[in-house]
Amino acid sequence: DTDLGETEEKDVLGGKKFTVPSGVYPATIDVAYFDVSKSSKAKSLTIVYHVEEEGKDEPTEIRHQVWYTNKLGLTKYKDKKTGEERYLPGFVELNNLAQMTTNKELKELTTRVAHVEVWDSEAKKRLPQEKYTLPELVGKKVQLGIKEIRANKTKYDKEADTTTPLA
Repeated sequence: DTDLGETEEKDVLGGKKFTVPSGVYPATIDVAYFDVSKSSKAKSLTIVYHVEEEGKDEPTEIRHQVWYTNKLGLTKYKDKKTGEERYLPGFVELNNLAQMTTNKELKELTTRVAHVEVWDSEAKKRLPQEKYTLPELVGKKVQLGIKEIRANKTKYDKEADTTTPLA
């Protein structure tokens, strides 16, 4: 007998929760590694935090990727209203983090090549890859203000049976 009864088809968000509720949390920097866009010269720094949640024995891993250069690889842009050169917001965020945790500017921090677990889209899992890291940030304690947002990043088309990214 293959009768499954009546079922309703619906589009739902994934079941596993990878976020933490909104709030301020103590966190420790586990690793910070550099990456480059596959389609331009834009550069990012991904910071892996271990966030302490009340009532949990193990910290939650939060990865925060900050793009600190534009597609040309520049950290500055020209303000359209004033004509002044300004640093990109991502660069300012990372420079502030460096100053608060090490008392140094971002450009003063030393880099070291290390193997870091990074998402591999072909293997569909994290694999060790060689990346430039900022070892002076490792182990630094910070307070993170986190806002939990759960939203669809894709849209399902029933007729074509495909999923496409939302703009």
